[in-house]
Amino acid sequence: MLETPYRPAEIFKRADELLEKEASEQRKISAVFSVQQGLDNKEGGLQMEMEQGKGMADEASKRAQSVDLFVYSSVDFGGINPTPCDHFESKRTIEDYIKSAHPDLPLTILRPVFFADNIADYGYSGKLFVAALNGCVKDKLQMIACKDIGIFASKAIEDPSGWKGRTLSLAGDYLSPKEMANQFKEVKGSALPATSSLLGFGLVKSVPPLRVMFNFFNDPGFKADIEECRSIHPGLQSWKDYVQDKW
Repeated sequence: MLETPYRPAEIFKRADELLEKEASEQRKISAVFSVQQGLDNKEGGLQMEMEQGKGMADEASKRAQSVDLFVYSSVDFGGINPTPCDHFESKRTIEDYIKSAHPDLPLTILRPVFFADNIADYGYSGKLFVAALNGCVKDKLQMIACKDIGIFASKAIEDPSGWKGRTLSLAGDYLSPKEMANQFKEVKGSALPATSSLLGFGLVKSVPPLRVMFNFFNDPGFKADIEECRSIHPGLQSWKDYVQDKW
């Protein structure tokens, strides 16, 4: 356990200590998978997210002789720069910092889309998010299971030379809220749990970051190449797969 788990220097120090205690020959940090919380970052919101993301790259760069790959988990920007979403642009800031401050750091950037896990079986919060999708998403939405993000990261770490310098947007399915509900019922035999669409609509319209993000969902929307993702990771979960796995 770390007293300050959100401090990159402390994370790397602890990792170094653990590796020194190992009996194996691997005594150095060889790869880093860097993920930060954004709006929900309890230590300081987006500002802390950016500090942590930059700090992780700074610490990895100090170990350049042993770090074969630095994998950063960002977000797909829908092909526009800038996006209207502050919690997307904080990730772009981290991306740009890593490239400019540490150009020699072997880097892979993963850009996932909407997390299917946002509407998993988490009780009322999941139902509310489904209601928000029902009330505010006009067409289709790309999504990805968080488990698959980790699998892509592991594939990169296992093949650093093949992934160095690569940026890949990640998605596993592309469905409308109605299609999601229909497929859920096919798998589970019951309706996808949700509260009132009006309640979801009201929530999105009353919370600025949500309102801006849902506007982005509708235009321009995420732009990941699902076929390319599945060619790299054949076990990539569709929405149906996710429902079978998680519900």
